[in-house]
Amino acid sequence: MESAAPRAENAVFLVQQLHYRLLCKMAVASGGHVQGLNAGISKLKGKLPNKLIKRLRNLEACYNIQRHVTLYSCQELLDEVSRALQQEPDKDGKEEFDEKHLANNEAAAAAAAA
Repeated sequence: MESAAPRAENAVFLVQQLHYRLLCKMAVASGGHVQGLNAGISKLKGKLPNKLIKRLRNLEACYNIQRHVTLYSCQELLDEVSRALQQEPDKDGKEEFDEKHLANNEAAAAAAAA
């Protein structure tokens, strides 16, 4: 049985699908291939309101960031912030960013949604 709270995989899937469908719509409207949402915005200059352009640019940024998120990159960022703040990382000289933390966050989100 699926929980009421959306899982991280679903959010990634939704962003990817939305990005793809918007690229298709922009390609049809502009009459040619669109390399990304920002390129689509440029090709459709004057047809999209500024508020919509801002939302599309935010989605493009989200899509481009999430493509590069891995457990390794999360671990590296967590360690880098700890060093910058001169805090001691957890055991073994590194903070642990693993499936246990992800499961705890999902459980908390599910409890908050209930």
